[in-house]
Amino acid sequence: TDGTRGCAAKVIASPPGRGAQMNAGAAIATAEHLLFLHADSRLESKALLRDALTALRQQDEHVAGHFPLRFARARSGHDFFFRYLEGKTRSNRPHTINGDQGLLISKKYFSEMGGFDATLPIMEDQRIAAKIFPTRRLLLLPR
Repeated sequence: TDGTRGCAAKVIASPPGRGAQMNAGAAIATAEHLLFLHADSRLESKALLRDALTALRQQDEHVAGHFPLRFARARSGHDFFFRYLEGKTRSNRPHTINGDQGLLISKKYFSEMGGFDATLPIMEDQRIAAKIFPTRRLLLLPR
């Protein structure tokens, strides 16, 4: 009902839950890399994804990437708080990465990581980031 069917997207059915849904999408994806991005987040340009893929491909295949957050501010107020959150996402430290920042990862590495934890109703993005962090293989993507 969201208009997706009118796009070039392939719509699939899966069990409920964000982790299960993203795992189902990853299972049928044919690309070498996967980008998981929350529906209320957006990439500002095609160049952003191109540059991110270039940066990721300069690493070995066992590296995942995330974007720093930048909030669109419709009105003034709470600027300090938004700047704090934006800075925190650039720190590339444990517990600072979530799905709003996207996860760009090779399909092979995603599979090796076991995909998203489908038993969690939320926070599956932080769980997979926590699995990647000890390997020091999480890259802050450009832009």
